Amino acid sequence: MIFGTFDLLHPGHMAYIKEASAFGRVHAVIATDAMSTIIKGKKPYFNQTERQKMVNSIKGVSRAIIGNSKDPYRVIKKENPSIILLGYDQTNFVDGLYRFIKKNNLKIKILRAKAFKPSKYKTSKIKIYA
Repeated sequence: MIFGTFDLLHPGHMAYIKEASAFGRVHAVIATDAMSTIIKGKKPYFNQTERQKMVNSIKGVSRAIIGNSKDPYRVIKKENPSIILLGYDQTNFVDGLYRFIKKNNLKIKILRAKAFKPSKYKTSKIKIYA
């Protein structure tokens, strides 16, 4: 299972998905528009349904799921993945994730993805010319 906003898909996202697919089926959890706005301080360029459709179309993704704004861990309990691959720079909800897994007696391995050219391929660094 992987998590992200996945707005303005770029090679960094593709590397993250490819790394995750080496472990098996990839379930990508897409941040809701509300959660993305809270975390990033601005609305995503594409809405959550558009982002879900884009991620679902990527080779290596078994399923893209829109997360839950009220309980970001709900999807973990429902899907019960064997591995969660966090993005190299992912910090939101990480401390709570470990507590959630322990509290619910889940057997989930948490790994951290490798960075892929973060000085170039990071959504916040990509400019939109519209």
